[in-house]
Amino acid sequence: MLIRGQTVEFEKSDQEQVEALQKWWKENWLSLLGGLVLGLGGILGWQYYGDYSDAQAATASTRYESIKAMLASEQLDAANAEIEALVAAHPKSPYVAQSQLALAQAQADSGDWAAAEASLREVIDGQADVAIEGLAILRLARALWAQDKSDQALTLLNEAPENGYGPLYSDLKGDIARAAGDAAAAREAYQAALASNADFIDNNTVQQKLDALN
Repeated sequence: MLIRGQTVEFEKSDQEQVEALQKWWKENWLSLLGGLVLGLGGILGWQYYGDYSDAQAATASTRYESIKAMLASEQLDAANAEIEALVAAHPKSPYVAQSQLALAQAQADSGDWAAAEASLREVIDGQADVAIEGLAILRLARALWAQDKSDQALTLLNEAPENGYGPLYSDLKGDIARAAGDAAAAREAYQAALASNADFIDNNTVQQKLDALN
């Protein structure tokens, strides 16, 4: 059985809670509304950023395909101009380095090693990806060697940061040393390449070059 006093107390407590809630709402509705707006703005902003990023990536991809087509048809000057436009519009796109590497390869194939060197230096200067930078260093060393800049090539390879390309660097250092008639340095470089047990180098070819020194 309910006691009258208790019932009144409960009713009074409920009323006080309602009044307290109403008071709190009056004092805090503006900040709550602001938080809601910020929350919705963040969600919509992130969605817009995602859509924008996708659109930017698609545009960069289209430019890259255009660059590859130009290089395939040996339009190197046009490809270079398109790469400059790509860098200006999408400086952080991964297609920038890929395009520059492709251009450097085309320049090397045409025998323009100086131009290839310039393109590869641009890749290295603007590259944060260790793997791409490592590949660019390897190709730059070859471009320098092709221009009779063997000392610069060896310095570049010796000072290269750790990036997983060590065995390939050693193999190339062996080739440069062998061409210069330095059999001892070539032997040391080839042995270093073989000692790595890397599965991405042609160990049989390296071994043949090593055996030819004996």
